Amino acid sequence: MFLSYAISAIGNWFDVMAVLVLFSFTWEESPFMVSLVPLTYAVPSILFGQAAGVWVDRSSKLRLMILSDWVRFGLTVLLLFAPEAWTMLAVLFLRSLAANVQMPAQTSLTRHAVAEEHLLQASSLFGLVFNLGKVIGPLLGSGLIAVASPQWCIGVNAACFLISAVLLMMIGKIPEDEPAVQAKAKDGTAASGLGAWKEGWAVLLTKRSLAASTMYFLVGMFVIQIVDAQFGILIREARPEEPELVGWIMSSVGIGAALYAFTLGRKKEIASYGTYLGLGSILMGGAFAMMWLVEVAPLWVICLCGAVAGIGVGMVFTLFSYICQVEPPKEMVGRVNGITNSLSSLVIVVAPLLGSVLVEEFGVMETYEWTGLALVAVGVLGLVFQKWIWGSREAAVR
Repeated sequence: MFLSYAISAIGNWFDVMAVLVLFSFTWEESPFMVSLVPLTYAVPSILFGQAAGVWVDRSSKLRLMILSDWVRFGLTVLLLFAPEAWTMLAVLFLRSLAANVQMPAQTSLTRHAVAEEHLLQASSLFGLVFNLGKVIGPLLGSGLIAVASPQWCIGVNAACFLISAVLLMMIGKIPEDEPAVQAKAKDGTAASGLGAWKEGWAVLLTKRSLAASTMYFLVGMFVIQIVDAQFGILIREARPEEPELVGWIMSSVGIGAALYAFTLGRKKEIASYGTYLGLGSILMGGAFAMMWLVEVAPLWVICLCGAVAGIGVGMVFTLFSYICQVEPPKEMVGRVNGITNSLSSLVIVVAPLLGSVLVEEFGVMETYEWTGLALVAVGVLGLVFQKWIWGSREAAVR
């Protein structure tokens, strides 16, 4: 399962690079059309992510993951023959729809397959692979596009889905709760889909450590997403003659996040969620606030700031993934992950709209500085008031 995820993570970035090049250079689409690309990834999760989580809890997780990989393999092959932008957007939307079950199913299956005392290490390994994929994928994808064409990158991603599906099919039986046991109403009878969805929300809202971590994560993510989509504009205005800085900084962020995920995997327990989430927010915010260095600093200083931001990213995102895995009851992991994925996707759609308004009004550099300071403030509040936010006794690795 881990190898399957690693191959898919790297292949995904080949695909991202290909779509970016096709829309921006090959087809020379308008900014409006380019802005629709991230929506094809986020909107299916907003609309159907929570229903997918319920489906995961009521079905075989491994079978759903295999089905998702096969469907996405077929749709990725169709992308190879997309003649124009609207067709590609439609296929990307359908593929994102098929991906809705993947993360809840993987998270839930990991909870069943891995012993409780090793869940932190498992989450760290998945985080490490994801962030290494953000480094390796764009570098290899850019090289392949330079010597071939974007379609080759899409073909690589299709092959990755195929290999991932085959690897999952080779996994032996993993003990899971029987579907009839996975979604029960309070009277012991099988819960309806709506009832199971309500139960997922009830767990999320009533378990303090989970509710507080989710709210804190979403607030921090909203602040990050305000400026995340404006990064290209920042480099264009600060160093217009060096567009390659985008790739260097993205890679440095991925390296920082991967290094922290590796470090986290060596820990035995997490004694305080607030400490890690708060410190991670401070590191990311501090790096954002220092983005004025892009105008004057040498490359190594800029990449160092990117790595610091990456460490903060690793702290926040890897830990939150772990929290969503261990805090809900086993039989509700899929539902809770479906809800949090849906909420995260909503943030990804809404926050950049606010960011574009702020950049137009105040300028990209000022927006980065103030957003960074706001994220630092969120982190400080998390550190100072963590006992009040998360409770006097926080969850640790069981």
